[in-house]
Amino acid sequence: MLLERLLKERLLDFVLRSEAEGLYLPAKQAKEAIEFIENGDYPGSLNAARPVLEILDRSTSTRQKANAKKMRELYAEAIRTSSVTTHLSPAGHGKDPNQSQLVMAEVIDVDSIEIEDLSGLEQAQFENCEHRIERGIEGYVEAGAALKQIRDLKLYRAQARTFDEYCQSRWRIGRQRGYQLIEAAQVCENLSKILDKKDLPAIESHARELCRLPEESRAEVWAAVLADSDRPTAKKIREASGLSNPDRHDVHLTPPRIVKAVLETFKTIDLDPCSERATGDNPNIPATRHYTKSDNGLALGWYGNIYVNPPYSGNDSTMLDWVDSAETDWINSNLGESDDDIKAIIWLVPAYTDTIWWHKLMRRADMFCLLKGRQVFADFDKNPQPHSARFPSAVILCCRVNEEAPARFREAFADLGYIAQGVDV
Repeated sequence: MLLERLLKERLLDFVLRSEAEGLYLPAKQAKEAIEFIENGDYPGSLNAARPVLEILDRSTSTRQKANAKKMRELYAEAIRTSSVTTHLSPAGHGKDPNQSQLVMAEVIDVDSIEIEDLSGLEQAQFENCEHRIERGIEGYVEAGAALKQIRDLKLYRAQARTFDEYCQSRWRIGRQRGYQLIEAAQVCENLSKILDKKDLPAIESHARELCRLPEESRAEVWAAVLADSDRPTAKKIREASGLSNPDRHDVHLTPPRIVKAVLETFKTIDLDPCSERATGDNPNIPATRHYTKSDNGLALGWYGNIYVNPPYSGNDSTMLDWVDSAETDWINSNLGESDDDIKAIIWLVPAYTDTIWWHKLMRRADMFCLLKGRQVFADFDKNPQPHSARFPSAVILCCRVNEEAPARFREAFADLGYIAQGVDV
């Protein structure tokens, strides 16, 4: 079909340009729009492509603005054509024609849905909100504010049981997309109290990037981006906020469930050589003794039952330094004959199986747990809000003399991931 080919070509061109510029989220949205087209769902594709069209609209390039206009024309024609085809196609081919007509009606003809359970005032509010969404879905602030009102006042209840169901059936967007619009609009509304309208984020992806920051710092970061560049980008927002790569921060506070499992394994943690705070200053790990960055845990002796969540900044050589330091103290220990000897070590590390330090560490492993999902860390100095790591994580137990630790480890970490026994080959 010509319309399908033309739309896919324009979206694919956008994907290639966006990925070349490092704009992976818009590229992903364009890919989703292509998938909808391949499934014959042009209304769904249009909704997925809204952020793409928004970016093209705000481009300084006349060619890109014209491209956005042409894509809208193609979408309008594709939806009209598919609507006619859906209503005229006979039953059969594995589809219920009545069901297909209903789906198209939900997208195209809002007025055909009878509102029964809303009061006169609520009905007026609901219709006003939907008008704002239709008018403003490409300008995310209007759409997000309207969706928030529909959600908070439960104006969707005449059409759906839940807000999520309403978003899907009425607008062909999932829960995540609906809440993204709401949160982005909320950011813009809060900024409007202290910034001029012309200085507010014009692109949704910028507002969503600001959502990741503490509310009190959003205006300061956005102002810094505007002062530094007349063409803001999500990358520049991350750089201004210090979150250009949160996985490279020195401090990733261990999630509470892992702290609990470590305590169940050791009963008592004697040493944390990579602590963010000193003993007595409310550190995250309840160890008997803590080495901080100023103490330099690489230079001090390790002993007892040790928990290590090393710094993730720098490169692989940084991790290798910590593994080598542990190896030195390990070799020098006398099988628990002294209080200064190492009994066992539990490591929380990125599961980078292609690195030298990983394989060196695994040679000492008695048990290990490949944790489910991405861990949610907090970084008290640069990012006080929890953030998900961009890498998988593993917990590794290396025992010197603590014979009870492996069995306790297996039980304590049973619900946190895949557990296996280390094998020395």
